[in-house]
Amino acid sequence: MRAFRTLAPAGNFPSRHFMAQAHEVASASEGGVFAALKRSIAERSGRTQVTLTGSGTEALVRCLEFLKRTRSISTVYLASYTCPELVTAIVAAGVRAHPLPVHQETLEIDFSLLPREASGAVILSNLYGLVDRLPQGFSNLSVIDDACQAFLSQRNDHGAIVGGVKSTLGVLSFGRGKGLCGIGGGAVLGEINQAGDSDASKGSVVERLKYLSMLAFEHPSFYTLLQQAPGLGLGKTVYHREFVRRRLGKVAGEVALAALLQAETQRSTFISNARLWSRALAGSGVCEPLVARGLSFSGDVAPIRYPILMPTPQMRDRALELLTYAGLGASGSYPASIQELCRGESQLVTTDSKSGDVVSKRIITLPVHRFVQKNDIEVGAEIISVVTRSA
Repeated sequence: MRAFRTLAPAGNFPSRHFMAQAHEVASASEGGVFAALKRSIAERSGRTQVTLTGSGTEALVRCLEFLKRTRSISTVYLASYTCPELVTAIVAAGVRAHPLPVHQETLEIDFSLLPREASGAVILSNLYGLVDRLPQGFSNLSVIDDACQAFLSQRNDHGAIVGGVKSTLGVLSFGRGKGLCGIGGGAVLGEINQAGDSDASKGSVVERLKYLSMLAFEHPSFYTLLQQAPGLGLGKTVYHREFVRRRLGKVAGEVALAALLQAETQRSTFISNARLWSRALAGSGVCEPLVARGLSFSGDVAPIRYPILMPTPQMRDRALELLTYAGLGASGSYPASIQELCRGESQLVTTDSKSGDVVSKRIITLPVHRFVQKNDIEVGAEIISVVTRSA
């Protein structure tokens, strides 16, 4: 019988305590919730320029439009295995998307085939909160730091504390399952010399409904029912070419502010649970990208999910089936490479998709949010170990 208690793969919505605190901060702030949100983001990221947007995708579109206008970029490099919304933004900005292979053990972009004189822009995805690196020597590339999943990670290659952002331009999303988990909206970090914030004077009806349903998207008992409801498509990843600009409403802004106020509490939980997963998986035979990168659980990296790579696609499928049946919040993440998900997109440069496809068939991401208990991790690790030992 399927478990009644089902963990969401991600979520991390702010608690009622931090929602109440955000409302108090916004009410006391000159300029209201949007001014308070911008100020909090600036303080954490060290950026003096913060522009609020209706979504993380719009934030990336604005960055790309700025680079197209000021540096005449025509090509944007990105990982073969990453979120397809990056391609949506690239297409909306009117430039080409050029996928690069990824290292299958670390999930980082493999830049070895890219000439040092290559020009354009590169998006570092920082998947699951693991901070990506750009090798030295690519002086003609403009770097956009996609901090949507890594805003709670704190250290770049040079050891500087930067709040998840280490390049000239960065983007944030306040969507479900992101580092600052909310009900929508985003931000550009850095100077883009464009029209101001995409904020609205009040929240929409849709925003208010999202706010009311927040807890249902992560509470184990409620998530079980939601997961079984038809038509919601929870956890499904598809490519949408169409991009619509929206305004950030006050409700979404307040939820994002609450997520910021809760950030340190979340960081501590993510790191603690990721450490427990790593210890429990010792000797299981899986690859852990965080460990493969030589990173530690000292606090510099705060993974919002804990990724592992199973030895074979068959083991991945079996482990994922058992973990899902046990209600342990495991996810297959993105189901295919960018080249496969966005097949037929005219602005996508045709490149070898093998590395991205291999990752998509071996990866499992494990939950680290506040509803995860030590027993969940022990049971999940035992399931994974049984599958790897059965080969």
